[in-house]
Amino acid sequence: MPSSDKAPKPLNLLEYHRPKRLKLSAARIPPLSAESRRCLKNLAAHHAEPLPFALPRGRCAAVLVV
Repeated sequence: MPSSDKAPKPLNLLEYHRPKRLKLSAARIPPLSAESRRCLKNLAAHHAEPLPFALPRGRCAAVLVV
């Protein structure tokens, strides 16, 4: 096996793992159906009942969706 004097090109991990950006100006979002609008209204009107017990602060979590 012949050896090469050239070092392998390093990977650009930031470019490799970065998701491709969508061109939202070119994308057309279809209108919501009547059923979808009804579901969103029901979801917005929902109020959860308080829990009958206290949750410790160490067990709380949050999620950020971008």
